Amino acid sequence: MIDFKFHIFSLVAIFLALGIGIVVGITLIGDDSLIQEQKVIIDRLEEEFNLLRAESRETQQEIVAFKNSNDVYQQFAQSVLPILVEKRLDNRNIAIINTNNYVSTDSLEKSLELAGANVVSLTNINTSFDFSSEKVGALLETNLGIQATKNTNELIISTVKYIGQGILYGFEPEKLTFLQEVKLVEFRAGNLLNLDCVIILGGKHVKDDNLVKAIDLTLITLFLENGVEVVAAEQSEVPYSSIAHYKTKGITTVDNIETPLGQIALVYALDGMPGHYGVKETAEKILPDLNEIAVRSSMVQ
Repeated sequence: MIDFKFHIFSLVAIFLALGIGIVVGITLIGDDSLIQEQKVIIDRLEEEFNLLRAESRETQQEIVAFKNSNDVYQQFAQSVLPILVEKRLDNRNIAIINTNNYVSTDSLEKSLELAGANVVSLTNINTSFDFSSEKVGALLETNLGIQATKNTNELIISTVKYIGQGILYGFEPEKLTFLQEVKLVEFRAGNLLNLDCVIILGGKHVKDDNLVKAIDLTLITLFLENGVEVVAAEQSEVPYSSIAHYKTKGITTVDNIETPLGQIALVYALDGMPGHYGVKETAEKILPDLNEIAVRSSMVQ
């Protein structure tokens, strides 16, 4: 993409430099030919400046038109979402685990509820938590029974497994209180029910593949080993995508979960149409096959 501001500022700087050059030329040399040559250069730069300004104006208009078109598309997708997802996940018990520190789950929870699912718990894991301190290791050992180790990665994995087991089978109240007091976990749960599915909301705003493996992939492995279906999802504009890591586990992925289309794809994936959905290079398609969606919708009706 052309950085018009950079070009404009560069041209202004050139104009100023040439202006200074003209003054210096008049003062020191008094050479009319030099002045004429500088004027020709200035005229040419002015033409380029006007061209860039026109292109910038045109680009801004295109951006506005695209935004308006995208807003209309989002409104349409949101309006058809309830119809497409209705009864698709009746009585499915789903846990949401947020591993990226900033995703709001309100829209996703609403879509799952429209599909008939029970969102039985929401867990926010603080992936910025400092596991490297010896004091932290001692606290985790004392309060959770996790063996303290100088290997930070091993400590993260052990702690994450403990959290995963708590999501599966319930936390002891005092241990959950500890996790929340040290700001490692935020946990919200209704009735403890057998889990059918876990949704990992990942992606990262700092690049750290080891953290993805220690937290996200550890959780995915734990739930799969316990017979729980797992779908991993992230936002379309997440700074660092984790989808490539999630795909190594053979699970469904959705890379635009904040959008209606991403949530529709998620619901149908959980209804027996797995795949890799979204808008990034790691996706295979935006939605499941539309003909199959139509057939499944007619069967529900």
